[in-house]
Amino acid sequence: MPVALAAGLAAVSTGALGDELRKSPGLSPASHAQLLVENTTSRVIAAMSRDPEPRLASKIVETIVMPNIDLKRISRLVLGEHWLGATESQQQRFMEAFGAQLVRTYVIAVSDYLAMSDKVGLEIDYLPAKSNRDQTKALVRSRVGKSVARVSIDYRLHRVDDAWKVYDVLVDGVSVVLTYKKSYAAAAIQGGLDHLIERIAAKNRQLRPV
Repeated sequence: MPVALAAGLAAVSTGALGDELRKSPGLSPASHAQLLVENTTSRVIAAMSRDPEPRLASKIVETIVMPNIDLKRISRLVLGEHWLGATESQQQRFMEAFGAQLVRTYVIAVSDYLAMSDKVGLEIDYLPAKSNRDQTKALVRSRVGKSVARVSIDYRLHRVDDAWKVYDVLVDGVSVVLTYKKSYAAAAIQGGLDHLIERIAAKNRQLRPV
């Protein structure tokens, strides 16, 4: 399992979840969150299998995934104190650059995963989802791949205006948000937030074209 897949799978959305939930009104909130993850993951993999061309894959991710990620909350968690000290313009520019990075990472990760499917398999097993007491947050647990390539990918979601949105992913127990936070903190301290934003944007331009 490529390491990039772990970061890429941080991007999961509600997609066409509404119809699925209307068909299953008796499900618990945690089960709704799990259905969200299962539905979106299968839709993205199926769509990218049909249209592997990078530019089309990018549009697939932007359409199915990104509109339902809580990008502002993730950005706030990743930047920490630097978010509080940022101007509104800096916050917006960071979200745009960081969001583009998530899209690009997801496309590359899933493309690599599909290319290796004959070796690692496409099996995704879901454990029962968990929710907090007031059912405003949920943890959807999954195990991806098989044998030595098996990876645990657990999604943290919360409810926003009666919809589930992802705000973090744990890959073999390691938070993707915290990983980004540690990486970005040093750059922000050394060169300031504008420098960090430009560094992310420059990296987006340098990575394989989408």
